[in-house]
Parts: sequence; structure tokens; C-alpha cells
Amino acid sequence: MIYSKLPVVFLNTIASEKQGSTNGEIASYIITHLDEVKYMGIAQLAQSCHVANSSISRFVKDIGLKNYNELRELMLSASLHFECEDSLGSYTTHLQHAINDVYQTINHHEIDRLCQKIKTYKKIAAFGLLKAETAAMNFVDEMMMLGKPIYTNVSYFEQIDYILHASEEDLIIIFSYTGAYFDYPGLRSDLKKPHIVFISSTCDQYPDFINQVIDFHSDGSLVGHPYTLMLVGSYISQVYAKS
Repeated sequence: MIYSKLPVVFLNTIASEKQGSTNGEIASYIITHLDEVKYMGIAQLAQSCHVANSSISRFVKDIGLKNYNELRELMLSASLHFECEDSLGSYTTHLQHAINDVYQTINHHEIDRLCQKIKTYKKIAAFGLLKAETAAMNFVDEMMMLGKPIYTNVSYFEQIDYILHASEEDLIIIFSYTGAYFDYPGLRSDLKKPHIVFISSTCDQYPDFINQVIDFHSDGSLVGHPYTLMLVGSYISQVYAKS
């Protein structure tokens, strides 16, 4: 898993909130001062963010946590990781290898299967977390140009809410570079059987409620993320346009 739960929750909160919102400001402060706030009590964090204690409590509830102690546990276990290449040349070479892995290992039959499903289903959504959502948005944009509207939402919580309320009439396409999308929320026992297609680098095991997997070989590095997912999404659009 590239990202721990805290950046997934917080960065989606920052991206989906209105500019200057209290929740967005709190999330931004915590991410920026993570080492300092890990051991703060709620009153001290509220003072540092220039908000009331009640604002911190509302923030905790709004991001799906039970209480402030759970937030502190997330902060203590948070891992912020960034891979840095030596030069643009090494970065480009690494990215070329990642894209070539997709070209060599993608299953064209599974792409064809998905395109047929996209033609059949009327309710379709495409989701991803953080960088993977950019691949989902790019895919949605291309499909819109082909006259096929597909829903997406950058908010982590809106995505989860949509999935939890989806039925067998819904086709949901998940972009997940590491295959860890369903490791974050507790969804495994609560789904109402939507048809889920998972686009991911190859994993040892996928949740049993996933109906179809479109995977590819990857070394799991950040360099290939989200470009490999965007490549697969664009290829799906190309095959759909010709089908």
C-alpha cells in the first residue's frame, strides 16, 4: 500500500472542500505540521488551528472517525512517502518501463468484456483514491466525449457512500494502482452487489465481491502512478469507440 489512511482521508478532504472551509483548513494544518500535532490534545490542536474545540470534534465526525482518540491513532501511524528520482532522465526511463509493462501484460479480452458492459449498463461510476482519481476523471472525460456519461466524485466519502448504496443495476469501475482501494473503508460485508470492475496492478488476492479484474504487471513504484492507470483508462475508451 503506497498511502496510509490518513493522507487518503485528509487529501481527499482538502480536495473536496470549498476553499477556506474549516474542515479543509484543519486537514491542511495537520498534514503540514504532522510531527507537531501527533501528541496534541484536542484543545491544543484547536488553538493551533484557531478554531473552537467543537470544530475539531465536527471535523473528526465529518471524516468518518469515531472520536479524537481515533484521529490521534491515525496521526501516530501516518506514513507520508515520496519517491525521488535522481534526474529527469532516470524518471522518464522508469516511467517508460512502467508503461511498457502495461503494454506487455494487459488482457485485451478483459478490456473487450468491460466495453460490452459499459454499453449495457445505464448507471456507471468510476472511482479512485488520490492520484488514481485523476485516472478515473480522465476516463470519465473521454467517455463523455463518446456520448457515455459516467459519474465520478473526488471525495473519498462520496465515493464510499455511492458504493454502499449501489445495487445490481450499477456498474462501478475502480482504479487502484496497488489494489488497496477496499483496504481503507470497511465495505467488504456491506455491499448490495453492484457489478464491480477492478483496474489494478497485479495482486495476490482480490476481494471476492469484485466481478472482474483488469490487471497489469507493475513494480509498485510511485513513478508509474497514475500514468499506468490513465493509459489503461484511455485504452478502454479507444476500444469502446471502435466497438
